[in-house]
Amino acid sequence: MINDWTRIDFSPGVVEWMEDSIQEDMLQVIFPNKFILDMGWYNTLFKIFIIHDNDWVNPVCTYSVDKEDDLIEALSDCKKRIINLIMH
Repeated sequence: MINDWTRIDFSPGVVEWMEDSIQEDMLQVIFPNKFILDMGWYNTLFKIFIIHDNDWVNPVCTYSVDKEDDLIEALSDCKKRIINLIMH
């Protein structure tokens, strides 16, 4: 991979699974208070979903990036957003 997003510290989340090859299911991190960060490759985009209380139909938010170079920043932003949601 172009950048090493696999080295991100997702704490207080716990990585359920991580796959560094480009595919639909690449990352899932379980956070306190029933938050999930989920990432995958969908046709031409990496999509990152923030899910709360297992409501996959209505994600809290969705991030999309088209370059691997943008994954570290996008995943870090998602982690910060989840931490803010947990604390409020």
